[in-house]
Amino acid sequence: MITSKQDSQSTTNVAQSDNNNHSSNTPSSSMPTVDSWKLLEQRPVVESKWVSVYSERLDIGNGIIIDPFYSIRYQNWCLVIAITPSKHVLINQQYRRGCNCIAREFVTGAREENEEPKEAALRELLEETGYELLNGDVDKDVIQLGSPLYEDANRNSCVCHAFLAMVKEEPTHKQDLDPYEQIIVSKVSLSQVRRWCDDGTIKSGMHITMFFRCLSMLHRMEIVDATPIMLGEEDL
Repeated sequence: MITSKQDSQSTTNVAQSDNNNHSSNTPSSSMPTVDSWKLLEQRPVVESKWVSVYSERLDIGNGIIIDPFYSIRYQNWCLVIAITPSKHVLINQQYRRGCNCIAREFVTGAREENEEPKEAALRELLEETGYELLNGDVDKDVIQLGSPLYEDANRNSCVCHAFLAMVKEEPTHKQDLDPYEQIIVSKVSLSQVRRWCDDGTIKSGMHITMFFRCLSMLHRMEIVDATPIMLGEEDL
């Protein structure tokens, strides 16, 4: 669930911290480079605990100024692809306002202020699904799926951390949802999720990207032979 009690200032601070920790403006010296844009002025358009929008004046070099350029700030968030011992994936079904549809997706949730990504991911997993880790061992059961990614690297500083979590076959707790949330959890085969990535059932490009990262990780860990799944040649 994507909620947070943090205000817009703390949201911006967390986003900036993640940017400093997980990204670089300096490409490899063997590659051609371009200049970074310089922020000359930033004017708030909307500031709230949910989302903030800023009108910016930017120097992009060569004497060119862009004004206004609109940037967006909201909470950094986490995504969890939970796999059961039978090699099924936990899929949430819930309404999403952006696409105005009932979406199928993985567990997601915003990070609270001062909350570590993995901590947020595990909190959301238990709240949204009621499933616990397979062995109760964070180091053994949870693996980060590569580096965090930007949802929209052009205008939004928000980043997503994704994790693979090995969970028990059945839930051990009741869901603990916010009053405005309605989430139905299903166990779905890897091949079915793969088809949903192709046919548009899964709407989010971030979720699709992280699913293929997950398949690659499962393959390297020798948990599944992911090659036929990626090629659409096997139904698990």
